[in-house]
Amino acid sequence: MPGWPSIRSTLTRIVTGMVETLIRRKVLYPQRLLGQYYLVVVDGTGVLTYAERHCAQCLTRTQHGQTTYYHPVLEAKLVTASGWAFSLLTEFIENPGEHPTKQDCELKAFYRLAARLKQRFPHLPLCLLLDGLFAGGPTFGLCADYGWQYLIVLQDADLPSVEGEFRALAPLTPTDQVHRPPSGPFKLQQDFRWVNAIAYVDSTQREHTVAVLECLETRQAPQAAPQTTRFKWITNFVINRQNASPLANQGGRLRWVIENEGFNPRQ
Repeated sequence: MPGWPSIRSTLTRIVTGMVETLIRRKVLYPQRLLGQYYLVVVDGTGVLTYAERHCAQCLTRTQHGQTTYYHPVLEAKLVTASGWAFSLLTEFIENPGEHPTKQDCELKAFYRLAARLKQRFPHLPLCLLLDGLFAGGPTFGLCADYGWQYLIVLQDADLPSVEGEFRALAPLTPTDQVHRPPSGPFKLQQDFRWVNAIAYVDSTQREHTVAVLECLETRQAPQAAPQTTRFKWITNFVINRQNASPLANQGGRLRWVIENEGFNPRQ
């Protein structure tokens, strides 16, 4: 009877091989961002939770005196604007033993997963879609080293120096804006603005050049007050009037696909 590591390896080869076939046969060509980049969402999800220790690799969380033992995973899924989500690789987040000095976590698992992804698809042009947990120098440097693009959700409290530069420079570049007038039944309006060439120095003193893209989306439902939602990403794309909308609508905002079609598929 094969062990669990062997089963994992076999399942990975099968799942990844299926997507590899779709790519090789150019089935997914029309779904590429800007006609070039395959979109890969990386996100974590829970798998198993126990009230008692299940194995030496369990992660633990203690709240109100109650310890929970759990097994999360980090998933890389190739997603498309048409709503498809294909599993590429899975990285298990687990401790090396029962009493580790530091627990495993999503960030550590991300670096392992990224190395495996680069090894398996060394020449594939990828754009990673990530949440704010991954906004930082290690991710920027990894993507630069691997030749990947990225669109990472940026909250106001993330990377204060980058946010400060965006707030200061955006009003000085009024041409770096695009307005999409209201359309559709909800009279959806979008206003984009961006700042390129923002310098960022990480904690290891490595220098990065990033851009910030912001989208204000206003919906006007019938007989209701307008509702405006703000979306913002940090990226290594150079943003312009032609690609601002595709980067937002056909790129950054597709992180929802991993939740709706990947982790919680409709029945």
